[in-house]
This record gives sequence, structure tokens and C-alpha cells, in this order.
Amino acid sequence: MRVCRHLMLICLTLLPVCGRSSMEGITFTTETTDLQENWISLAVNSTVNYKAMSITEKQMIINHKTLPSSTTRNPGGFSWKDSEALLTLMLGIIRAELSQCILTIVWDAVLADSVITESLSRLPNVKQIVESGEVGKLLWQAKQCRGYIFLLTDPSSLMDQAEAAHDAWDYSGRMVIVGLSRSHIDTITRTKKGRKTEHILGIVQDNFGHYIVLMNQLYNINRLVHVFTWQTTVTTPQKYSTYLNIKPNSEISIKSHSLKLPTSIPNFTQKFFPDKTKDFQGSILNVVWFLFPPEIMYSYDEKGNVKVRYGGNVRLVETVAEIFNFTPRFMEPPGGSLWGHQLPNGSWTGMVGMFERDEGDLGIANLFISALGGRNEHQHYTAPFGQENTCFMMKKGTSTPRWQSLALPFGRDTWIAILVMAFLLGPIFFALSRPRITRDEKLTQQSMAFINLYTFGVHLRVAQTQIPVSLSLQIFVAFLWVYVIIVLEAYSAKLVSFLTVERIPEGINTIEELYYSSFPIYGNTRYYIDSLELAQNIHARKLAERYIILREFDDAYKYLMGGHGAYIASANNLIYMISLYSKNGNPTLRLMKECFQPYNTALGVQSHSPLKRNLDQAVNWVREAGLPYQWRRETLMIIRQERMTAPSDSADASEPEGEKRVSFSLEHLQGVFIMFGVGCGLSLLVFTSELPIY
Repeated sequence: MRVCRHLMLICLTLLPVCGRSSMEGITFTTETTDLQENWISLAVNSTVNYKAMSITEKQMIINHKTLPSSTTRNPGGFSWKDSEALLTLMLGIIRAELSQCILTIVWDAVLADSVITESLSRLPNVKQIVESGEVGKLLWQAKQCRGYIFLLTDPSSLMDQAEAAHDAWDYSGRMVIVGLSRSHIDTITRTKKGRKTEHILGIVQDNFGHYIVLMNQLYNINRLVHVFTWQTTVTTPQKYSTYLNIKPNSEISIKSHSLKLPTSIPNFTQKFFPDKTKDFQGSILNVVWFLFPPEIMYSYDEKGNVKVRYGGNVRLVETVAEIFNFTPRFMEPPGGSLWGHQLPNGSWTGMVGMFERDEGDLGIANLFISALGGRNEHQHYTAPFGQENTCFMMKKGTSTPRWQSLALPFGRDTWIAILVMAFLLGPIFFALSRPRITRDEKLTQQSMAFINLYTFGVHLRVAQTQIPVSLSLQIFVAFLWVYVIIVLEAYSAKLVSFLTVERIPEGINTIEELYYSSFPIYGNTRYYIDSLELAQNIHARKLAERYIILREFDDAYKYLMGGHGAYIASANNLIYMISLYSKNGNPTLRLMKECFQPYNTALGVQSHSPLKRNLDQAVNWVREAGLPYQWRRETLMIIRQERMTAPSDSADASEPEGEKRVSFSLEHLQGVFIMFGVGCGLSLLVFTSELPIY
């Protein structure tokens, strides 16, 4: 019998070498698993009965105590230090949720000889062990599943790590905290990092020796929820002979311990680390936003109070709130600040500052996905749902005076050619009509002045009484008529459009032209300073030196209308401003043709926020369905209806001039009157010179 027993022990010891690596995760079956699968041999005559039972919330609140508080029943050590029931519960949790995870195990030095720490240290998972209880020594983060087991009697080390701003932390790790009180675990879930950690599981002991399993909740007033109570009835002999495999890889060693261990691992079917961001059960999430037309619009009542908020960004927040079942609480940044910028002391203002202080959970206001200024330390983004261009806006150019419309149908080169022809046609006609060249021609006796008037009359399409007789002169006059008809028809066709349509000079349309214009650049946020300074266009970088922040657009509008300045913002916002500041349907501002830079727009979240994972998927659904474009169209329709119903607005006044029937006024024909006046003045001047002198 002894020989067989020793052979069995040797085989158990050789298992890791023979085909099972010590770095593999634990593999559990669906049935209750004997601990021999973890290379632990137990006495056959041990009997253990485990049962999980529920307790009322009242019992849970009253009975929760810190585990070390029960030392009064065991003055030589903690009552849970060698607890077979607690070890079984923890192994059941590991089997259910952490079997394929890298494990990080931290315990206080006073627990070094505990049956729990001894057993957990021999689990075949890839693991890191910190025996000093100093959480700061952990190596955080891993690409695969990672579990953290904290066996602590002093919460200070874990508290400090969870509250520190820049220390490492695994926000997606699965944490199991054993040994602290309910109040300590609750405090950890409310720390700077604990608020954004999705999976925290706490195990505390009540006055009856039962173990209470608590689970954290996200964005809920009650941060901890009771999962179940682990109650045990144990009948065991005084001593167990247990053999555990202790690697190293280089040699095989067998170590015998007298430990108190369970014979089986419970098979938990419930989830200890469920996805907590799919359904928030009506919890309140703070959404940071502010008025930003046309994405976020405010409708006011008679007293000036906000009655309704609408716009594409508003609809997006309402949609994701419905998908994830949370209630949005809308908040605006304090002090009138918008997206925010970093102060000299390192803190942030605006929306980023509210994320930094954990005052906001979501942010929306035409947010550009950008890390400028280090804002990504506190603000991250969901998947993009749209795209915006950053453009420049300036005063619309002054209309060309109406009297110049007579010259506008033809370009400068065309007018020069026509004038040259007008000066040459008279002399050519006169030369062809001379007697020595053409015989029997009736125009032979006419003077040069008559011939010039003759050609001028042809240009005006006036029929002439004297018809050329000679063939050469007839050919010349025929082609003269064809030339005149084409020129006059082209001029007449163009003249009508130039008399009716307002003509605006091209003005500044490129970033290079804007730079050489020496115009100051206005905007309502410091964000564009950093954006311009990092631009690839050298002229755009130099524009950053002339950037001026003006919080109110009305202040910037005064400078723009002065004709000396440009305003930078997103294209949709600028288009809205152009329509808002139109007069009688005629815009007073315009967009520069060359824009600055495109950006993707998204929802904002806190850095390391557990919301991001599922929000990304929801935002992708919204974008693929084309909802942002539909919401924008609906917003513009609402804006148009509100303007039409406003008492100060008139549908006729806002109708563009090009869509109405236009009657020529004196302003349209002022060029003709001016030209005729000049002709009359010239004629009078010549007449006075012809008067005889007596």
C-alpha cells in the first residue's frame, strides 16, 4: 500500500512536466471539481457541506463587519485566516470567472502562513504575487483577462493607489477584495479610480461567521449591492495530510503541509463580473453641454427661460440614453466657459475641467476628436458620428455700383478690341468709298464725319438710306453687319443679368491671402490657437499670432462688419451665423472658400470611462443609420419655422431677391442715365465752342 501511495505521489508531482505547463490557467468542468485537479491530495474521510443562502437587506447591513474584527473569537489570529469556507468561496469565484485570467494576488505580511494564501499561490494560473501588501508594487494592465485578489487587513495601501491621480490602475480588471469592512469597500468604489472601475467584488464577514459577497454598481447612489451570503456547515478531522506541487521548472520537489482544505469547489452559475454598462436601470448620468447652434439649440419662453432644447447633438444623447436606460442630467460648464483650456496651475476649465473633477459623465457640443493641449488626459471620445470642417468667416464684399453694370457684360480685353474696331472702321470705310478706288459710288462725295456716323449707325442697328453700289464696299458692309449683330446680341443678353443681379467682388478666399491681409483672427476658444500652431500650412501657423478670443459673437460681429477681421469656427456653425445675421434676406457675412482643417465629431467621456466600450457600438449604429444628417435637417426646419412665425420677421423680406420678379428701377438703369448725361455735357461743350464770336 505504501509503495502504491508513493507511486501516486510521484505521478502527481510529474504531471506538470509530463504534459501540463504550470503557466496554464485553471480548467474547470461543469460539475463540482475535486481539488486533486489542482494537484492537492486530501484525506478520504473528510466531509464538508457547503450551502449558499440569501439573507435580507436588513441583515446584510447589520451584520457586515470587517473580517479582522472577529479576532476576539480567535486571539491567536484572524478567524478567516485559515477559513476553509472562505477558501472554497474564493476558488469557486476563480473557477467561474477567473480561470483563464492572469492573476495578481496581494496579501498582508500577517497572512503569509494562511491556508488561503498558501493555496492561492499554488494555482496554475500565470500570476504575480505581492506578499508585502503594497499595492504600489503591482504590474498593472494586460491585453488579456486579468484578475486581482486583495487579501488585506489594512486598506490604506489600496486606498492611496485608488485615489492617486497619476498612479497605475487597471480599470477593466476584475478585482476581488477580501478582509476589509463594507465601509472600506464602499469608500474604494467612490475613489477617483474606483468610480470608473467596472468590476469590484468585495467579501466581508458578518457576526455569525458568514461571508457576504458584495458587487459594485456604476453611476448609482448605492455603490454596493448584495449578491449572496455564503453559509457553511463543516465537519472535519483535526488534521489533513496534503501534498502540493511546488515548481521550479529545473527540479521536482515535494512538500508536505498540514493544511485545512476543502474537498470540492462549488459550481457557481451566476455572473460575478457582468457587463454593467448595458443597462443602467434609470441611473442618472451627468451630461455636459452648452448652447452651440445649430447642433444644440435653446427655445425660450416669454420670460426668457429655456423651454425646449433641440438639435442633432441633443437627439444623439436622448437616443443613447434610451438604448442604455439612463436618465441624462444636463449641466453647463461654470463661468460661461465652453470646451475648456488648461490653467497655469495644471487644472482645466470648461467641459474638460468637469471631467477632471468627475462632475460630468458625458459631454456633447460639436466635440472634435483631438488631444490638443493634453485634454486627452481627462477627456476621451467615443467612435465618431460625423465630420466638420473648420473655416473662416468674414464680411461680405461691397456690391459693385449699378452704374458699372453697363461695362460688366464684356471683359477688359473685349472692350479694347471693340474700341479699336470702332476707331478703324470709319477710316477703312472712307478709304473704300473714294472715287479713285471705286467708280459710280454714291458715297464718294460724303465727308469723313458722315462716314463715321454711318458706321456708328450700323453699330446701333439703324437702317441706312444710302446703299453701297460697288461690290467691294457691299462685301465690307455685309460683314460689318454680321459683326455688329453678334456683338450687340451678346452684350444685350449679358446686360439684363448684370442689371438685375448684385455682383460681389471675389475678395479673400485662401489662407495665404488671409495672412497677407493682416486681418486679426477671432474665435471663442483657445483650442484654435493650438490647432493653428500645429498646422502644416506655414501661413496658418502664422495666423495663430493674430488670434484673439472673444466669448460673445456679437463683439466679433462688430469687428467683422468693419471689414477688418475674420472669424474661425466649424462650418455648420458659421453657416448658421450667416443666416442669422442677414438683413432683408441678404447675407452680410460669407465663408472663405479655403477651409482650415477637417475634424471627426464624437461624444465625450471621462478618461478610462467604462461607458466608452458600449457607447462606441451604439454611436456606430446611429452613424450607419444616417441619423445625424436627418437630425440636422429637422433642426434646420425647426429654425426656419421659428423665424417665419417670429413677429419681427417677414416672409417677403426674407425671400431672396433672385426668387422675385424684378422691375428695373432707377438704380438698375443709372448707368444709362449717367452715360447720356455725359454725352449731353460733351455736346453742350462742343456747342459753346461753335458759337460765332461777334
